[in-house]
Amino acid sequence: MKTGISAGVIFVFIMVLLFQSCRTTGVKDYKNEAVNVNALQLLKESKFDEAFEVSGRRLDAVKNDSNALMINIISQYIVTVRNINTEMRYYNSLKWNDITSDLYATFSNADKNFREIENHLKILSKDKNFKFSFVPGELKIDWDGDGFISESEENMFSVETDDEGNAVSPHNPEFTFDHSDVLWAQSYMNFHLAFLNVISCFDYDDVIYLFKNSSSLDDMGTVTVKIRNKKDLVNAHGYFMKGFDLSEKTRLSVLSESDDDREWLPNPKQKSCPLPLKMNKELFDKWKMFLFYLKELASGKTMLSFQSFFDNSWHPVKMTGGLDIKNMFLNSNDIHFNLKSLEQKYLLSGRSGNFDPLMEELFGKFYIYDKPESPLLKKLMEMKKDVESGMDTYAYKMKFLLWIN
Repeated sequence: MKTGISAGVIFVFIMVLLFQSCRTTGVKDYKNEAVNVNALQLLKESKFDEAFEVSGRRLDAVKNDSNALMINIISQYIVTVRNINTEMRYYNSLKWNDITSDLYATFSNADKNFREIENHLKILSKDKNFKFSFVPGELKIDWDGDGFISESEENMFSVETDDEGNAVSPHNPEFTFDHSDVLWAQSYMNFHLAFLNVISCFDYDDVIYLFKNSSSLDDMGTVTVKIRNKKDLVNAHGYFMKGFDLSEKTRLSVLSESDDDREWLPNPKQKSCPLPLKMNKELFDKWKMFLFYLKELASGKTMLSFQSFFDNSWHPVKMTGGLDIKNMFLNSNDIHFNLKSLEQKYLLSGRSGNFDPLMEELFGKFYIYDKPESPLLKKLMEMKKDVESGMDTYAYKMKFLLWIN
């Protein structure tokens, strides 16, 4: 009898504990659509870790929920970038002493998170009717992790100019994100992954040591930048190519849109855009043109020449070769260069006007002469010249091209 009473008391005690636990931790039915309302509210309140967790549990319960995917993507992206900036700030405070292993761990974790985001975007892109209204300017983000939100951080997503570039009262408009914007975000994330793989593939230990312990170029001798993992560069090339393809899909998708509802990326016919961006056919044509030039460079059909930078220079500059961008990604080895030798070659090139020997010393087998020159830099210089002659707005065009990519 005593045993029965003891068991009953224990059972009641456990049930009370479970009840209290459920009440204090807010256990939810994650199959309930109301969970997304909670996750969205957490995001609006800039509680990014909590929003990420709640939306993640919703996705565990209901696969491919578009709203939960979007909340999860935004939250994880902000948390990841904030963590990178926080850790880089910490490394800088240590003056880069013995931190490279931690640095690579930071890059590795960011790569993992960005790949998860990219995978969620791929799933979200299958929802052609996707709509998500949101006010990015409401978010309060301590991007650099210094413990407080600066004025620039607070106003990062605020609109402060009109279409003509005139100052207006800062305001935080609402956007309606749709299928085209998901494609844009996919290309954006692939470019993130590409750059991350490029910077994480090199071993910086020797370079940091030399620059910290050498008083002159003569002391340094030959500097070697080792490649930790060639696969990172190969992956980066793949991410760039995929990003270019997705950017073209974005362009075509935006042009095909017929609605007009607070567009993040409007086409020339859409007028409802909270951003000070005038979209016209010329800009969409330039978008297509630059993507074509970039894909030709990355696929090895052309070489990147810097001659265009010096065509109007007061001092004649000869640079007949160019960079083999594709092979720089796919067939790179450790980089060796002697700073003293480079200095001498630079002085000789300055006197003769022939910079080919300097470029050969700097880039080795990747400085080539047997491919057509890419028009990319020449077109950029023409845009710059249009500004100087009063024919066009270079800054506006560049703002547009950088915004969409």
